[in-house]
Parts: sequence; structure tokens; C-alpha cells
Amino acid sequence: LDRLSSAEQFPAFYGQSVSLVRFLAEQDEPTKILPFVKLGVETGYGEALRASYGIESVGQLQRLWLADVLSLQGR
Repeated sequence: LDRLSSAEQFPAFYGQSVSLVRFLAEQDEPTKILPFVKLGVETGYGEALRASYGIESVGQLQRLWLADVLSLQGR
């Protein structure tokens, strides 16, 4: 939140956060999210994604998440 340039960005940040958590919860057991975050803080999110979800990089996560969001818009 410290990196947001203005308070007007908060709603988008929270909306994106909810969307990303929903996406991750649907990838596997929702209970994996908190251990994933802990591992991400400890080892970096690229490593945590590989270990927790089999996603190879933050870039791959972004592509998968965006495709998921776009598929939801079509429903």
C-alpha cells in the first residue's frame, strides 16, 4: 500500500487482491494460501508459486490469472 501513488488506487488494489486470492483458492485447497504467503515472504514469490501451486513464475501467474479474469467476464 505504501507504493500506491494515491488513495484513489486503493479500491483497485483491494479488488485485484480479492480476485487473485479467489484464483489461487480455486487452483488447489484454499488452506494453501496462508502457507504460500508465508513461504513467499521467506523465499520469494517465484519460489513459493513453484512449490505451492506448480506455477513457474510470477509472469506465468499473471498470464493465468488474466486469462481466468477474462473468462469470467464472458460468463
